Amino acid sequence: MTTRPLDRDDPLDDFDRRTIRLLGTDRLVYVTGGGPAVIVMTEMPGISPHVARFARWVRDAGFTVYMPHTLWLRALAALAHDECGGKGVGAIGMCFTGNFALSMMLEPAVLAPVLAQPSLPLNDPAGMHIAPDELAAVKARMEAEDLTVLAYRFAGDKFCKAARFAAYEDALGERFVGRVLPDEAANPDSPMKNPHSVVTIHLIDEAGQPTVQARDEILDFFKMRLSD
Repeated sequence: MTTRPLDRDDPLDDFDRRTIRLLGTDRLVYVTGGGPAVIVMTEMPGISPHVARFARWVRDAGFTVYMPHTLWLRALAALAHDECGGKGVGAIGMCFTGNFALSMMLEPAVLAPVLAQPSLPLNDPAGMHIAPDELAAVKARMEAEDLTVLAYRFAGDKFCKAARFAAYEDALGERFVGRVLPDEAANPDSPMKNPHSVVTIHLIDEAGQPTVQARDEILDFFKMRLSD
């Protein structure tokens, strides 16, 4: 993968810029790669260079990346599965979109959800940002189809605290696989000093680093769940 600067806007010139009509509205999606589909959701509005880098890692691992510029998702997952085939679709949400990967499992095509530092609701550290009936439906599906959800956070993250992972584990039991990284594993050169973004701005791109191990575990999870 060509190294691109992380301190300036990414032109995304190796992605196809597509306008897809879903649910009666035109949606902007950046698409790249080949193989089963993975939905990569941005941490904040807009697509940061760090999110684009992670999307390229997913692409280079053998997947078609759909990177939406907005926060609608289940219809995109169904369309991506139709276009790409494979067993199903992966999805990763980060920060404000972190919880969405779990609720996306209400779409049957989604088989591999990943929650990276899910941060909503901000005013309730134990909140899960999913309606109780939706959570129950997701859990029933996970048990019926023997599925799991991966989740990642740093131990001292101020926005995604231990109480949130404890709530997910209480609700989903062994179907929730939570990983907590030590704060010292966060990139000290990141402009954000609160250890937070596991696979983007706080990732240290060096062999053996816990954040790289987390990235590789996510890619392996996608391969295990989605590849034929």
